[in-house]
Amino acid sequence: ASAQPATVAVHAGRPPHEADRPLNEPLTMASTFVALGDREYGRYGNPTWEAFEDALGRLEGGTALAFSSGLAAVATVLDLVGHDALVVLGGHMGAEDDATHPWLTPTKQLFRTAAGGGVPALGVCLGHQVAASALGGRVTRNPAGSQTGLLRVGWEEAAARDALVGDLATPRRGVHWNDDVVVELPAGAVRLATAPGGEVQAARLAPSVWGVQWHPEADVDVLAGWPGTTRALDEVRAAGPELAESWRPLAAAFLALVRARA
Repeated sequence: ASAQPATVAVHAGRPPHEADRPLNEPLTMASTFVALGDREYGRYGNPTWEAFEDALGRLEGGTALAFSSGLAAVATVLDLVGHDALVVLGGHMGAEDDATHPWLTPTKQLFRTAAGGGVPALGVCLGHQVAASALGGRVTRNPAGSQTGLLRVGWEEAAARDALVGDLATPRRGVHWNDDVVVELPAGAVRLATAPGGEVQAARLAPSVWGVQWHPEADVDVLAGWPGTTRALDEVRAAGPELAESWRPLAAAFLALVRARA
């Protein structure tokens, strides 16, 4: 059952109740600092900031965004004004490498804006991980090692009822090439597929935001441009017709969602 507003107001944004942990998120000031190994500047998001967004979002029944200034809020909203969708593809960096790849920070904000405004958004591989991180999930190096080559997509029962992948939830393979995985989904997210090793393979991260760990856009020509993929080229070349038949419908389904909202 859903919690009453008074209960949500008391608990939202607070850490899980665990021994030796504070009942409230400790106040982190907006100044230069390093904490938890992946945070460098408080104005770009810190534990206090995220606790506030979580609490406000739960109270409002949606996704809340906090900004360091009115100008930042306006700029972020305008980034998606006039845009019908958001698609973020892969890359060699990690989803938490904001310090060395500063564009990750505004990209995460775009995912939050899309989620808050109901804009259809799709993250692929790194994009999937960035979206999950942006909405409150957690991404780490895969303890089981890299995922490479063609892997079976392990659809979950919920996939058959999903607006994006519902018609695709039949046996398919996808091109994988990643070291990191989503190990914790955002609150309210729905796992849609599980990789052979048990990792999150696809998820609906928010009502209008999806992420897939495989590369539906990849064929042998795309794969050949990535470092270290020589050993997989023959396999992916042979599977070319299969991959096109499997994943062109994903693009069509996403476009249908975009058009339905327009």
